[in-house]
Amino acid sequence: MTTTMTTKGQVTIPQSARERLRLEAGTVLEVRVDGHGLHLVPVPKEPARQSLKIKKHKLTGWPVFVLPKDTPKVSQDWIDAQLAEFP
Repeated sequence: MTTTMTTKGQVTIPQSARERLRLEAGTVLEVRVDGHGLHLVPVPKEPARQSLKIKKHKLTGWPVFVLPKDTPKVSQDWIDAQLAEFP
């Protein structure tokens, strides 16, 4: 992937990268510079202060986590994309 820097030093992160990393407008990025280049790393959002609930699964009786309703859904396509470049 490539992008071009403007005269103001701005770059556009390609849509495929934004989707893969789930970056949205307003996402805070940490700029890291090393001997090989520049790295933009998303800064994790402050987690909501809430207790994680555990209950027993109705069929198995095994403990399961109860996730908040606003937890992002993870699809098999998203998992496959994350694993595509994994060694």
